Amino acid sequence: MDSPEISPEEVRRELRSISAIVPATKEEMLALAERCVSLGERIRASDGLADVMPHLCWHYLADVDIRFKDPEYARSQTAELLLALEKW
Repeated sequence: MDSPEISPEEVRRELRSISAIVPATKEEMLALAERCVSLGERIRASDGLADVMPHLCWHYLADVDIRFKDPEYARSQTAELLLALEKW
């Protein structure tokens, strides 16, 4: 099944929503990781969007497990993401 295209505004909104989630269990972390994979697929399906999105966003989508294991990394990466989204 093809993922529907997504606009830059929707990506920013979805990343901000994702950044507010702090999973407390492995199950919650896995659900968040699935959400990130789904968003990544939609970004790739949207013509040219992957090329203009800040590179940090890709790392954020991929690092769910690292943020889950390391709260300090989570705080730092989330702060960097929110700054990148503001500049984008």
